[in-house]
Amino acid sequence: MLMGIITSEASYSDLYSTHTNDISDLGAKRPDGTLLQPSAIIFNASMIISGP
Repeated sequence: MLMGIITSEASYSDLYSTHTNDISDLGAKRPDGTLLQPSAIIFNASMIISGP
């Protein structure tokens, strides 16, 4: 799960900051709501695989 979060952070582009954003932002749409971040696929998959 930790590697999935780290990979998602790296692929989120320059909009994500560990100081200002929540981890759940990695699984969300871009702030403008138009495109799904590549990080969302990685983050959501790692959460599903790791379980609760």
